[in-house]
Amino acid sequence: MRVGDNEYKLAISASTPGAESKISVQVNNDDKLGAVLNYDSTSGTGALQETVKGQDAKVTINGTQIQRSTNSISDALQGVTLDLKTLTKPGESQNLVIDADKSGSADKIKEWVDSYNSLLDTFNSLTKYTPVKSGEKQSTSNGALLGDNTLRGIQSSIKNALSTAQNNPELKGLGNLGIKTDVKTGKLEIDSDKLKKAIEDKPDQVANFFAGNGKDSGMATEIHNEIQNYIKAGGIIESSTKSINSSLDRLNTQIDRVSESIQNTIDRYKQQFVQLDTVLTKLNGTSSYLTQQFS
Repeated sequence: MRVGDNEYKLAISASTPGAESKISVQVNNDDKLGAVLNYDSTSGTGALQETVKGQDAKVTINGTQIQRSTNSISDALQGVTLDLKTLTKPGESQNLVIDADKSGSADKIKEWVDSYNSLLDTFNSLTKYTPVKSGEKQSTSNGALLGDNTLRGIQSSIKNALSTAQNNPELKGLGNLGIKTDVKTGKLEIDSDKLKKAIEDKPDQVANFFAGNGKDSGMATEIHNEIQNYIKAGGIIESSTKSINSSLDRLNTQIDRVSESIQNTIDRYKQQFVQLDTVLTKLNGTSSYLTQQFS
C-alpha cells in the first residue's frame, strides 16, 4: 500500500483471527528477496516486523470471563450471537436485553402465508378444468394433474392441518392471529394490526401455535410432516412416479407390439400384391396367346 510519495509498504494479515493465528512467509529460489521477506511469526525470525499481534476476544458475562478467537461469539448464551464491535472502558458495563423479535416473527408469518397462497396457485394451475360441450375434445388448457389422486391427497392433508389448528386451546384458530380464509379463493388473508397485537400479547402461544414442539405438534410442523410423507425418499410421490413409469413402459411395449403387427400385415399385403401381379401378368400373356390362336 502507498503511504507517501514514492513510499510503499507491504501489509500481510493472517487469514484466521485470534492469539493462535500465525503468519509465515517463505521465498523460494531467490535468496536476496528471501532475506527481505522471509518471516515466521511462531519463532519471531525474519526481516519482517509484526506490528499488531493477534489477540483473542474477551468478554465478561455475569461475572464469568469468556475468551474466543473471534469477535462473533455464538456459543456463550443459548440462541444468542454476540458480535463484539468496540472495547469497553475499565469499570464500564453494558446491559444486554434479550426479547422476542416481534417484527421478525410477523414477517416470517407473512412469508409463510405468501408461500401457502403461492402453493394454492400451483394447485389451481395443475388441476384447472375448462368445460367443453358434449362430444367435444377435452381442452388443451386443462391442468396436467387434473384428477390426480396424489395431488388431491396433498391438498386434503394441508386442509386437514389447517382445520385441526382451529381447535388450538390457546389461540383457538388462525382468526385470533388476524389470519382468515377467503371463501372464494381459499387463500389466506392477514390483518397486520391484529397479527402484531397477538404477537405482542402472546408471543409464546403464537410460536407454539405454529411450531409446537417441532416434532409432531404445531400447525406448520404438522403441515411439514404431512408434506414429508409425500416428498421423502420412498414416499407417496416417488411411489406414484414409479407406478406411472411402469404404466408408460407397458403402454410402450403394447405400442411396439401393435406397430410390429401392423408392419407385418403391411409386408404380407405387399407380398400378396407381388404374387397377384405375377399371376395377372401370366393371365395377360395367356389371354394374348389364345387371342392369337383363334384370330
